[in-house]
Amino acid sequence: MPTETEKLGLDILQRRIFVTVQKEHIFYYKEAEKKINTMLLDFGKRWQCKDQQDLLSKVLIEFVVQLVYKSEKLNEFNEDLIPMMEELNNLADQLTVKP
Repeated sequence: MPTETEKLGLDILQRRIFVTVQKEHIFYYKEAEKKINTMLLDFGKRWQCKDQQDLLSKVLIEFVVQLVYKSEKLNEFNEDLIPMMEELNNLADQLTVKP
């Protein structure tokens, strides 16, 4: 069954950008729009950027760094979780159920 899509307008740096998205993902795009604009305002206050592309590049770098960091943390969590799950599985196998 095909997924319904919608053309969505997002305002980034006072420019309207149109993207076609799955309807169930509209909320995430709107939240991303808010976060990007907040970061642009924050970064704009911190750094003197003559070019908006420089500002966007800094925001992009920040997003990617956060993504890499969170991915690494998730991988560490999964590495710790797998042995615990195996141990629980072994304990569950040792349990006997009385009728």
